[in-house]
Amino acid sequence: MIICGASAYSRDWDYVRLRKIADEVGAFLLADISHPAGLIAKGLLNDPLPHCHVISTTTHKTLRGPRGGLIMMGKDFENPWGQKTPKGELKMMSAVLDGAVFPGTQGGPLEHVIASKAIAFEEALSDDYFKYILQVIRNAKTMAKEFVDRGYKIISGGTDNHLMLIDLRSKILQASRLKTHW
Repeated sequence: MIICGASAYSRDWDYVRLRKIADEVGAFLLADISHPAGLIAKGLLNDPLPHCHVISTTTHKTLRGPRGGLIMMGKDFENPWGQKTPKGELKMMSAVLDGAVFPGTQGGPLEHVIASKAIAFEEALSDDYFKYILQVIRNAKTMAKEFVDRGYKIISGGTDNHLMLIDLRSKILQASRLKTHW
């Protein structure tokens, strides 16, 4: 399995290239888009859905919904592990995923959370959300530039999204200044 997606990856993913690599080596490609999901939903970053076997995400973070998660697929396909139905037919991947989540690891549906997710998805379709998420990206780029102007190094040289990592290895940090006083 090749997993693309990270909590602090500041660049866009090349899902087309990753899928090509996965196909060449016979790997399953999973994208975790928990952090950039809102940017992807508005077309500001590459869409993994046509290229990845499975996509996982959260409904909070850039989607601004309630805490929760989603597992998504584009086209359904036969599972690559040969799992079969009681009738001996190959299970589709959607059935394998459904069986792995429910019953067992997922509790009963919470209607108020489902409604909250629906509202967050509706908001993500709006022009106001598009303006908001563009401003989030502008803010991150400005912040990255300000750090660079102050002598800090940004890992990857900048950001394509709302995330950045600052390389502090060249900085002398005094432990006494890092203490938290309660």
